[in-house]
Amino acid sequence: MPHTASRLNTALDRLLRAPWLYALAIFFLVKSHGASQLEFYVAWLQGKEVGFPWAHAALYALCAPIYCVYIYRFATGRIRRRQEMLAALLALFALLGLSTLLYRGATGYWPDWLAGLALIMIVDMGLQCERESALTAFSLALGLWIFLNAAAYLAFPQGIDRLTHWRLFKTPWVLNSRVYYYRFVIPCLAFELIRAQVTRGRWPVLTYSVWALALLNLALERGGTAVMGVLLLAALMLYCRGRALPRWLNPMVMLAFSALAFIGIYFFGIQRHFSWVLENVFHREAARFDNRTQIWEAAVDIIRRYPLTGIGWLPVAYAKSLLTEPHTHNQLLELLLHGGLLALVPYTFMVHLATREALRFRRHEPAKLAAFLLMAFLFMGVADIYQNDPLYYPLFFLVYRADCLSAGTPALPCASLAGIWRRR
Repeated sequence: MPHTASRLNTALDRLLRAPWLYALAIFFLVKSHGASQLEFYVAWLQGKEVGFPWAHAALYALCAPIYCVYIYRFATGRIRRRQEMLAALLALFALLGLSTLLYRGATGYWPDWLAGLALIMIVDMGLQCERESALTAFSLALGLWIFLNAAAYLAFPQGIDRLTHWRLFKTPWVLNSRVYYYRFVIPCLAFELIRAQVTRGRWPVLTYSVWALALLNLALERGGTAVMGVLLLAALMLYCRGRALPRWLNPMVMLAFSALAFIGIYFFGIQRHFSWVLENVFHREAARFDNRTQIWEAAVDIIRRYPLTGIGWLPVAYAKSLLTEPHTHNQLLELLLHGGLLALVPYTFMVHLATREALRFRRHEPAKLAAFLLMAFLFMGVADIYQNDPLYYPLFFLVYRADCLSAGTPALPCASLAGIWRRR
């Protein structure tokens, strides 16, 4: 049996050394929220109603072997037993799920959570066993998506008119929405920068190409949140170039800053003091911050009535009747709305764990880049939400495994369940 386990682990190691192979899994997992749209589109082409949810079934079929491999690797000593981040995330998902069931809400977001969990396992396994291949796989998969997005925009800037009812071939469909592209662009850029730093210690031609592709998407789509995130990422890189990450500049501080920014905008209207920047750079109406404050008022009213558990994930129609839109445009507010103060506890603990590891390896360039990526999304959380994006929580694990990013060689596994059993 030990010999068989060793051979299986060797085969899995070879699989993890082939970035092109599991980049395909990443390519589909990061777009799990587009599965329903694909089902509707295929049914429309066939002139039929949506029948068996084959796209979601395919998603589950893709996630299942990843879960099995991860559990097996953990049991045989190939995955570290230090898993506070995973425990906190599972607690967060459980609380959100219980609130949803308690208030008879919608479970339509659960496939995104399952895909995100599979991506987390790929990050965790990859960084501990075949770090360079894992970083390359994410860079390839995300790079292909943003290439397709830019190519579609350039080829069909006005979309294809014959599908105006579905709008699926309109340019934003490649990444699901006009405002979603930065959720691929910024992580792709960061994964490529980390990969270049880990493998070569400098930027090769491929990294400059990814930069050019990211800026092309930014110029074509011109989303305010994206400009904010890319500018912050670039500013952090320039400020910390050749120096350690300052102790006062970390994910927890950025989370606190985003909370204070919300308070300043909601209660004191501080955006009016930056009206020129908001209107001309970020394309936001300064007086009303693109109607965000009205949505926030409705969300705060609901949170006051359900402070502990929130109201769970509700059907879009019900959510619109409450908020005029299906989400709150603020990450912390969204979390409180759907999970209450109970959900805020594991989320804050996850940011704390990421901060601990970021400061522990604050002198290492790859770990700094991972921290910058997470901080950019925490900052952008002032105006948008990400917790249903399958790529969001893997960013926490990227910082949490900073020791693997910063080590000269891939980290060795710690004690396993199998090892403990054999010692007994």
